[in-house]
Amino acid sequence: ALAAKALRPGLKVVHTVHNTGLAPAWNPLRKALYGRLLDYAVAISDAVAQECHAAGLRKVRAIYNGIPVAAFGVPERVHRVPSAGAPLRIVQIGRIRPEKGQDLMLDAMKILIGQGLPVRCDFYGPVASRDEEKALAYCLQKVDELRLGEYVSFNGPTNTVIDNLAASDLFVQPSRKEGFGLAVVEAMASGLPVVVPDIPGVSALVEDGEQGLIFRNNDARDLARAIAELAMDA
Repeated sequence: ALAAKALRPGLKVVHTVHNTGLAPAWNPLRKALYGRLLDYAVAISDAVAQECHAAGLRKVRAIYNGIPVAAFGVPERVHRVPSAGAPLRIVQIGRIRPEKGQDLMLDAMKILIGQGLPVRCDFYGPVASRDEEKALAYCLQKVDELRLGEYVSFNGPTNTVIDNLAASDLFVQPSRKEGFGLAVVEAMASGLPVVVPDIPGVSALVEDGEQGLIFRNNDARDLARAIAELAMDA
């Protein structure tokens, strides 16, 4: 597209930046090309937009990802009270990658179980690359090492996100990096409380103590603290 723009100056070129950490990693040549030839950069959150501005892009517009909110409305789930003794059903949806923090969630699960809190976590997410295969293998090894087999399940990709959310009590996004957090928005639209890290992008979606709780990024103990606090309020 940029080459076509150079040949046809009247051509309008728009580029979407999908995550934090991308714009700061651009080399000087890419920054110069984008700055000169892009008509607009679309950022999926204010945090991404700030990074684009810092990289030298002048025309940047933040346009948040949207969802069909009505499709996620499950009124009967919002008012459901878990039965006495039943485990708190936690769900996490996202690609199996180190930056998504599934391994961090496993550490938090070990802490919660050690505290005697009845919890279960279902992970849903595709494994579509060699790096993701390695990340999944690492998580499964960790499940064995921490003896979490009866408490967690890696279920692969899902085409029934609405049902998965409706069957859960709490959504956790343990990401170490997140440009926006579409799954977090879907969870809130389903009436679930959410737990998210204090990183740019996703933390802007949640008012701490209102839609859910915010924990210190990459801190399994603080993640466990937030989950336990919400479990006490269930």
